[in-house]
Amino acid sequence: DSGWSGAIPATIIVNAKSGYKKFWEGDMSEAGFEKELKEAVEFGKSSAFATKFISPMNGVVALNYYDKNSAETYRRPFEFVSFKSNDSTVFSVKEGVVSAVVNVENIKVVIVRNGELYYTYSNLKTAQVKKGETVTVDQIIGFAAKDFDEVLPTVDFYLSNEKGNIQLTKNNFLPRDKKTAEHRFWPMIGLEPE
Repeated sequence: DSGWSGAIPATIIVNAKSGYKKFWEGDMSEAGFEKELKEAVEFGKSSAFATKFISPMNGVVALNYYDKNSAETYRRPFEFVSFKSNDSTVFSVKEGVVSAVVNVENIKVVIVRNGELYYTYSNLKTAQVKKGETVTVDQIIGFAAKDFDEVLPTVDFYLSNEKGNIQLTKNNFLPRDKKTAEHRFWPMIGLEPE
C-alpha cells in the first residue's frame, strides 16, 4: 500500500471481486479484525457491485494502468479506469444527483452521488449536467476531450466513498454496444496497460 510507512504489524484486506481495499498499521483486536472482514465481505455484496456497469462510451476500450515503479511481485493499479473511444459521448453508468461540476483549465469533471458512493467522470471537454440535477442511467453526462496523445477521446472514471477511491478494473464494465473500431495508443511514461 502506498501509505505504508514500513512499520509492523500492518494489515491489508482486499476483496478482488468488488474492488474493496483497506489498509492499516498497528495492532487490532480479534473483534475488530472480524468487523473489518465482515465489512469487506458485505461491501462485495452491495448493490453497487451486484451487476457490472455499462461502460460510459460507445465502442470503448477500457484500460487499467499500473505503476511500473511498484515491486515486481505487486504492481499497484491506479484507482481509476481510462476509457478510449472514437465516440466522445459520455453516458451515466449509474443514476444519482450531480454533487459537483468542476472546471480545471479547459477540462471539466462531473461527480454524481448515489447513496454513499461517488461516480466521477474526468477529462470532459463539455458537461451537459449541472450541480443538483438528478441524472438517470444512460443520460448524457458530457463529451470527452482527447487525452495526451491527441488521438482519441478519453474519460477517466473513479468510484469512491467517504473512505477513499475504490479500485476498479476493466472487468467491472460491460461493452455499451457492439461497435468495433481500430484504436491507437501511445505509450505513457511510467505506466503500462493491463
